[in-house]
Amino acid sequence: MSSEGGETPNVSGSLIIFFWLTFLYFFLRYMIVDKYMPINADGQKTEDGEKKGGLGPLFTIFYFVLIIMSQLFINMKLTQTICGDDVQTSTAMSATIIPNVLILGVVYIMLVLVPGWKAPFSNTFGYFAANLGGIRDVLNTLTNTNFEEKGEGNITLKQNQINIFKSIYKNPSQLINNITPENFHKFLQTMQNIKYFKPSNEHTDKNIKKLYSLVVIKDLVSQFFWYMLAGYLVITTTFDSLINMKCQSSEQRLKELAAKSQVN
Repeated sequence: MSSEGGETPNVSGSLIIFFWLTFLYFFLRYMIVDKYMPINADGQKTEDGEKKGGLGPLFTIFYFVLIIMSQLFINMKLTQTICGDDVQTSTAMSATIIPNVLILGVVYIMLVLVPGWKAPFSNTFGYFAANLGGIRDVLNTLTNTNFEEKGEGNITLKQNQINIFKSIYKNPSQLINNITPENFHKFLQTMQNIKYFKPSNEHTDKNIKKLYSLVVIKDLVSQFFWYMLAGYLVITTTFDSLINMKCQSSEQRLKELAAKSQVN
């Protein structure tokens, strides 16, 4: 049903608002919560992680509430435009909530339950963002570059191991793409056990925290792209549903239309 005022409804407003709310959500999550290491190399909870960790779920809940409320407001205005100033509240609510739950909600759950879903975007756009932040330099700073055949405790570095270490040092992209916030603690322990990382000291610990924050950037960029794809699908699905709806006019509106037709 077309608008009486001749205005052509479109999805651009919803998409712009969704983009900025999603960008702000991930930016604040990174700055306030996610960039802090929850567990150190010894498997103990960090002070920063304990302070900030509980804020993550609150950020997520607040984000989803803002997304649904903003879309609901826009969609109610859309029904008003389509139906000649007659707001279709129940239709707008169902057309907003159901797609968000079935599409955006499912994407959120899958990214939590199956982190591997993040790999396509994490290893491309996420890696690019982390690389701009200097993740290769940070990783190389942590690397024990004294590659030679020698015993290190119970570990003996043989020539094939040395060659592998040198190869990783020259091109660490594959190693970086295998690091996630979920496996970072295990990765850190492995690197220290095989003596690929330098011994722990104040400078090394500082760089490990920086490495973790850059891995988080890689991960959050991936989530951002997944959310944007899901959001685009939600908004276009909702728009198509509303643009083809049957307007339910109120009794007062029907009287006004009847009076108008009699005058004409």
